[in-house]
Amino acid sequence: MVKKTIEYDSFEGKKLVDTFYFNLTPVEVAELNEEIPGGIDHFKDVLNDNPELIVVMKLFKTLIGKAVARKQGDRIIKPSTLADEFVATEAYSNLFFELWSDANKMTDFLNGLVPAAARARVDMAQTAPKEEPAAIEAKPAESNA
Repeated sequence: MVKKTIEYDSFEGKKLVDTFYFNLTPVEVAELNEEIPGGIDHFKDVLNDNPELIVVMKLFKTLIGKAVARKQGDRIIKPSTLADEFVATEAYSNLFFELWSDANKMTDFLNGLVPAAARARVDMAQTAPKEEPAAIEAKPAESNA
């Protein structure tokens, strides 16, 4: 999990400082590995190899949309509207440009999103041999004769 305090301006021009949380569960990592070409680990390569800002921005928005969370007691939650709410703030823009302009910060951020234990579970699940579903045999209908 990444806990990030971000300074930004509200739409009214007020200076704000908020703390945001970002985390990916093993299931979210597996989903992102399907959504992002090459998976999350390849995301760093895309940042370094792709000079097109729009491509990087779309991938980053997908990643942040899954990762942004709100702390509630001892757990973090991800209400369905939270990603849209966060992306609509200047905090999102500040985070994007901070990370995009510093490869080390981006790498640290990405590595912090996925705890090592979660990454190991995803890796294990993705490399496990897939079993074919068992065939379902149709049974003849019983007659009431």
